[in-house]
Amino acid sequence: MHVKNGVRRTDTQDWDQELAVEQAFSKVNQTIERMLKLHQHTDSLETMNRQLASDTAAFRDARPAPPVAEEGQIFVTSADCKGVVIRGQATKTVCGGERLG
Repeated sequence: MHVKNGVRRTDTQDWDQELAVEQAFSKVNQTIERMLKLHQHTDSLETMNRQLASDTAAFRDARPAPPVAEEGQIFVTSADCKGVVIRGQATKTVCGGERLG
């Protein structure tokens, strides 16, 4: 088990991922460095995130699909026009701009 500054590597990975849900990787690095005096490179955080995410597809595929009658609708909203926008082709604009087509 790798320990640095009295903190196990698995603990920092867990904290990194928890913080990265809401913050940019550079901000995660600043927070961990301020709290634990442990410097991590942003590139390392991005690489770790990609490696941990590689198990996602297999996990999802192993889960049984819910019965169709129990599935609910998905509602996607965005106030800052970031992320993936899901809209039908009938929508004329996206976040106030013209739809490219």
